[in-house]
Amino acid sequence: MNVNWLCGLLSAYRRKQSASEIGVVHCRADSSVCNVSPLSKLGCPKGNCEDFLWVSILWLSWFISVVMGFLGTNASVLYDLNLLLQLVLLVVLLLGFRLGRIKSEGSLKLHRRLMRILVVLNAVAILFVMGPSLLANVGAALGETSFIGFPLTLTHHTIGLAAEILGVVLAFRKFGNVRLWMRVTFILWLIALVLGIGFYVRYYVVLS
Repeated sequence: MNVNWLCGLLSAYRRKQSASEIGVVHCRADSSVCNVSPLSKLGCPKGNCEDFLWVSILWLSWFISVVMGFLGTNASVLYDLNLLLQLVLLVVLLLGFRLGRIKSEGSLKLHRRLMRILVVLNAVAILFVMGPSLLANVGAALGETSFIGFPLTLTHHTIGLAAEILGVVLAFRKFGNVRLWMRVTFILWLIALVLGIGFYVRYYVVLS
C-alpha cells in the first residue's frame, strides 16, 4: 500500500513545528487553550487545537490505509470500505432513479434528497480515498508493462469525476434538459462503478 502522499503531508506539517514539547493535546470546545499531556507522542505542538485535530486526522487516515481489509483481498480496510460504500450508493442511485420515474410530488422530493446525499458521500470518497490513491499510484500505473493498468485507472477516474460534477450540479441546480442530463449522469455513474470494481479486482485480487 502506497501512503507516500500521507507521509509527505505529515512531514511537511512537522517541519513547520517549533521545538516545543510534543504530546497529546486536550482541547476545550469553547476555548483555543490546549493542555499538553505527556501520555504519548502524537506530533502536536502545545497550545494549538487545530494542529491537534489535523494530525489526529492524518494519523487516523494512515492507520486505516495500512490495516488489511476484511474482504480477503490485498486491499486495506480503507479501500474495502470504499468499495462497500460505492455498492450502497449504487442502491441509492437505483432507488432514486425509480422514484424519479414515479413523478409524484412526494417521490420527486425524496428523489432530490437521496441524490444530494449520494453526491455528498461520493464527494467525500473522491476527496479522501480515490483522489489521494490516484495521486499516490499514478507513477506505478504509468510504469506498468501491461496496456490495461493506466487506461483503466485514467478512464475510471475521468468518467467518475465527470459523473460526480454533473451529479452535484443536477442535485443542487437544474440546467438545460434535466431529464436528459440525469440519464447521462446515471450512465456515467454506472460505467465508473464497473471500472472501479475492475480496478479493485485487478490491483487487489489479480495482482496481489
